[in-house]
Amino acid sequence: MASEVSSMLRNQVAERASAKEEASILQAELNSWTRRLETEKNELQSVLEKELDRRSSDWSLKLEKYQIEQHRLHERARELAEQNVSLQREVSSFNEKEVDNRLKMSFSEKQLEDLSKRIEQVTEEKQNLRQQITQLQEEYRVAQDNRDYARENYQEKVKELKSKTLLTTVLREKLYSEEMDIKKL
Repeated sequence: MASEVSSMLRNQVAERASAKEEASILQAELNSWTRRLETEKNELQSVLEKELDRRSSDWSLKLEKYQIEQHRLHERARELAEQNVSLQREVSSFNEKEVDNRLKMSFSEKQLEDLSKRIEQVTEEKQNLRQQITQLQEEYRVAQDNRDYARENYQEKVKELKSKTLLTTVLREKLYSEEMDIKKL
């Protein structure tokens, strides 16, 4: 029995030594796995950090582009709002000018109507004046004919008168001469 107990104790010691050795091997494997996992974890963390940095950089660039684009769109919206105000002013001005032009056109049409009436009156007056001129020309021609006739008659009468005057003068001189002769006698 002592030999059995001793054998059992030896077996137990051997098993314990074997178990200790196995535990040591397992611990070494565990340590190796732990180191490998730590290395992989570090590598993975490094890769993830690089990817995070890359993505963060990409997102930063995208955000910056977005902000620039947003600023550009705000500026464009402001420009469009200013253009809209300017266009509204132009439309308002155009409407005012259109109203003004309509009034001017209405006034011009009235003036044109008045001028047309005046032209008709002037045309009638012109026609009347032509008729009067024609009539006056006819009267003038008749007056010229009468004047020429009167001039001829006047010249004829002047000739008669001259001859009568001459005859009268001759007769007076003769009479005077005879009176002188009578006085002398």
